[in-house]
Amino acid sequence: MWNRSLSRWVAGWSAALLLSVSVVSIASEPNRAAAVDAVFAPLRGNDRPGAAVGIYQGGKLVYSQGYGMANLDAGTPITADTVFNLASVSKQFTAVSAALLAREGKLDLQADIRKYLPNQPDLGTRITVADLIHHTSGIRDYIALAALSGHDDQSLIRQRHAIAILERQRGLNFQPGTRYAYSNSGYALLAEVVQAAAGKSLNEFMKERLFKPLGMNDTRVRDDLSRIEPGYAAGYERGEEAGRPWARAVYNRVAVGPGNVLSTVGDLAKWAGNFAHPVVGDAQFIEQLSAPAALRDGTPVNYGFGLTRQEVIGHRVVTHTGGISGFRTVFVFFPDDDFAVVVLANHSYNFEPAVEQIAKIYLQPKAVKAPKKPASITPKATVLAGLAGTYLGSEGPMLTVRQDGTQLIFAAEGHDQGAAKFWADGTFTVGDRDSTRYRAAQQQGATVGIDVIGKSNDGERVQRLARVSPFTPAASELATLTGVYYGEEIDTSYSVSIDAGKVTLRSLYLDAPQALQPTTRDRFEAQDGALEGLEVTVVRNSAGQPTGLRLRFGSTATLLAKR
Repeated sequence: MWNRSLSRWVAGWSAALLLSVSVVSIASEPNRAAAVDAVFAPLRGNDRPGAAVGIYQGGKLVYSQGYGMANLDAGTPITADTVFNLASVSKQFTAVSAALLAREGKLDLQADIRKYLPNQPDLGTRITVADLIHHTSGIRDYIALAALSGHDDQSLIRQRHAIAILERQRGLNFQPGTRYAYSNSGYALLAEVVQAAAGKSLNEFMKERLFKPLGMNDTRVRDDLSRIEPGYAAGYERGEEAGRPWARAVYNRVAVGPGNVLSTVGDLAKWAGNFAHPVVGDAQFIEQLSAPAALRDGTPVNYGFGLTRQEVIGHRVVTHTGGISGFRTVFVFFPDDDFAVVVLANHSYNFEPAVEQIAKIYLQPKAVKAPKKPASITPKATVLAGLAGTYLGSEGPMLTVRQDGTQLIFAAEGHDQGAAKFWADGTFTVGDRDSTRYRAAQQQGATVGIDVIGKSNDGERVQRLARVSPFTPAASELATLTGVYYGEEIDTSYSVSIDAGKVTLRSLYLDAPQALQPTTRDRFEAQDGALEGLEVTVVRNSAGQPTGLRLRFGSTATLLAKR
């Protein structure tokens, strides 16, 4: 529900990146180029990372330029030929590979994945290849599971490690086909399915069937960290030390399928060209790639084969974004205009305003009927006082709401999230996160909870947070939790101790002890540290003795048994 790193990213956006380009559909190419250059001018400089920008129109690359530095150590600037890690933009290549094999009768998208991956555990329900593609499998995310075992982005995670973690799982986040939940695990397994059906590695298959036919000569799969990658940009993040504005971002995950395709803006323009003038596949095949999927009950899911359907300045687009440590990427194709925008950055960069500005430079905005927005209101003091309190749901962090004069301040995981804005339809939003709405749940005039109304690719979902009383466990109760707990699914032991009255987790691979804050009886959360956002629930036997800990990190849960 909350994402502090995203909040920091948003807060760090340069105001200059939001400059508006007032001239729409500038007629001459030089003027267009100058206007695009103005959008990315803040990224210029030899003392900072930057981005490469590619614009495709009418079958050709009409603009390509690099801004900032590809490597601050070597002083290498970013050019149109600089190679970037595409992060999750890679998913469409894995999905298209599966679609090609299905088209040729070599892969059944409706088959149980165990037909191709017999070592995957039988979890008592059918998980299809299509479930992997459309993020409806319910399979736990290997990245969260690796983090629970103490392996962060800097830890080496090879493909076989990711698959081994998934082979140890004995449960799902939800029943397949009943929900949409973005899953890197699904695409790691999809890569294995493609390799099993094709009889060759994912890199070999993509090179032979996708990259070579389209002349994408600088595109490949990064499946070996020891291999020299010519022209490859280094990734960066903001430095935390005084006088050190940038630090190298270390990303040592080499699992393929969900990410780790390397490419350039020029090669991605060729990929965009295939959507309008197919060389790989045909028009019907291209339409299949972005067509929405559906849950088992028919609920539509706005996720195709590594692509979603959206709108930019009123024009239809098919798109995907990517983000890992040190890289942010976006691919946006406008099917009605034979036009595409690609932005590849080697730092945390907000590309959405830039994509919109570029679209305005090249295309005429279409009139869009804006959804009717309720009027803002000023709530009564009694309403503010009635909402103040502490709330907790079946999953997610504890929410603290406090009245500060005429404002209602929301906090989670020990950090303020912003003030509430109230609307005439009875909902309110928090800070600048307008996509999530809240509504007071009342009984007999009293606020007993808060409903969180969020949107996903499969529609609107409501989560009830119940009002709870803050809880401080007695020292004697905490003492019963000490001991060593082992998690078979992550092959990791945690030692629980009490330090200065606080519950603390330790494991072999955690850099520092992880402190836990109590929320309600037998429930704790990590409000900072390597596992910030971790929720821990104590499992007890019929005699009330603690026998295990249930860990939830993001949407992924696993059980540790006490030794």
